[in-house]
Amino acid sequence: MEVKIKKLSPDAVIPTYAKAGDAGMDLVATTTISSAVSTISFGSLPSGYSQFLVYGSIRVNGVSGGNDSYYTVRLSTNSGSSYISTSNYYNEAQSWDQPDAAFGNGAWNDSGFAFASSPSGNGGRGYIGGQYIFPQFSFIIFQPSTNVYPTYQFFNWAFTANNTDGVQYIGYGLCNATTSYINGFQITRTTGNKNIDYGVINVYGVKNA
Repeated sequence: MEVKIKKLSPDAVIPTYAKAGDAGMDLVATTTISSAVSTISFGSLPSGYSQFLVYGSIRVNGVSGGNDSYYTVRLSTNSGSSYISTSNYYNEAQSWDQPDAAFGNGAWNDSGFAFASSPSGNGGRGYIGGQYIFPQFSFIIFQPSTNVYPTYQFFNWAFTANNTDGVQYIGYGLCNATTSYINGFQITRTTGNKNIDYGVINVYGVKNA
């Protein structure tokens, strides 16, 4: 859709997109996964954004059975040189498991923000058994402000490769280890042996008002 703009003052500045194809946000980082990895890192994210929206689709591959892998999101304030891994992340999550109609919820402190789905309604703790496909996932990292910690909000859903089991997963959290600008994060496996072996992840920056 084309939007027409009329300048009412010679000093008025016509808004522009930072990059071709932008739609209200700047695409600041992207990655394609084509082989098995247990960690995906985004370092050196640019300054000047009030939040980062992460959107993508991935596949977590492994042998069927057993909830034995746990993925979290960890933050960085030094462009990815290191990531906060202390137990300063506080999560609240809910999951809905089909076809078992199992509902789970939980609140806990951990070494990262919850990320992955739970195939057995474990309160969204992010355990993966077998091959799970995330056709769409998203989470938002909100930057801290004066005396306010960085916060996190997520919505994921997944299903098994044979489409016999699916999970919807939503939650939020905060990290009270820092009030500095977040300029990096990683999605990392903290337990188990199921890898992410396929997918695309995009990171969009929302400008400060």
